[in-house]
Amino acid sequence: MLKDQVILITGAAEGLGAELALQLAALGADLILLDKQVKKLEALSDQIAQTYSSLPALYPLNLAGATLEDYQKLACTVTAEYGQLDVLVHCAAAFVGFTPFEHFDAKTWYELLQANLNGPAFLTQACLTLLQNSDRSRLVFVTDRADENHALRGSYGVSKAAMDSLMKILADEYNNKIAVFGFDPGAMQTSLRVRMYPADPTTPPLPEQAA
Repeated sequence: MLKDQVILITGAAEGLGAELALQLAALGADLILLDKQVKKLEALSDQIAQTYSSLPALYPLNLAGATLEDYQKLACTVTAEYGQLDVLVHCAAAFVGFTPFEHFDAKTWYELLQANLNGPAFLTQACLTLLQNSDRSRLVFVTDRADENHALRGSYGVSKAAMDSLMKILADEYNNKIAVFGFDPGAMQTSLRVRMYPADPTTPPLPEQAA
């Protein structure tokens, strides 16, 4: 179904990103998997290669510390290696813990905004030409509306609310060229969920269902 389509997934090493990569590989997509967790990326690549006989491209990058030059270099690499990009999915998310605003240190505030908002924004900007040149382009932002505007969320909540706004702005701005979506998967069994709610008595769905 997705043969000859090039799809870039951020936050691909685990959780929703990894499950999405597995399902897209099964549909024949050419995958570019981005994450800062190199060993987990390599393990996922091995799993895809063994199961589907396809080898995804791995792109180690930490969005919290990435620069504009890093994103431009990524876009140039995709252009050189594939000549196209049909889908960009922003699954990456950073969270450190619920913190009262008065105790939120500047370094953590900045890093979470970089990883959750600025990174996706500037990566999207770098890839716009590639996406606009595709006749089937899709741009997907994974949102978290349940944790946008509540106490103790700090810059995680701010960044997720802003990402939701960014998605709507881009959908309106590029509605004739790129299909832009926001997708809120709800609660899932992920490491981020465990950091948020370590004593959660419920059992959320697995990421593969959301994928």
